[in-house]
Amino acid sequence: MRPSPTTRRSARRWPRWAAPAAALLIGAALGAGVLVVAQNRSDSVTVEATAPLTSVPTGPLAGKDGQLGQAELVATTQGQQVRVSAADLPAMPGTFYEVWLFGNDGKMISLGSLDQGKGDFTVPSDISTQEYRTVDISDEPPDGNPTHSGISMVRGSFS
Repeated sequence: MRPSPTTRRSARRWPRWAAPAAALLIGAALGAGVLVVAQNRSDSVTVEATAPLTSVPTGPLAGKDGQLGQAELVATTQGQQVRVSAADLPAMPGTFYEVWLFGNDGKMISLGSLDQGKGDFTVPSDISTQEYRTVDISDEPPDGNPTHSGISMVRGSFS
């Protein structure tokens, strides 16, 4: 015995609310997936310490009062970074500014050069920021010598 056409039709028929409900469910799942991916990709940072950068008493900017920049020690998903903003430093023709961390033991670690008064620098994983708390920006001549020039412009310690 064959089923009647009305029986076949009703067996295939979905309730009217099924299509909107399925669309809502799929939309919610996609939205949640996008949110999870966005949260995992975000470059979330935590500021661990800040250091106001002021002129060094024996440097070229001696006597210049006030803050001339700021450094932040931040924790990122990739490790620690020092973020420097020192756009108020004067242009020094033929030289560049280099960012250093000074350790309690007197050692200095170069982090890199500022680009137009700003820079984000990765702290080497073998450096303890509990011991290397002072940020120094030096005026470096392009002489090929990788050591500190001895000309410190500004300095500050993380607090």
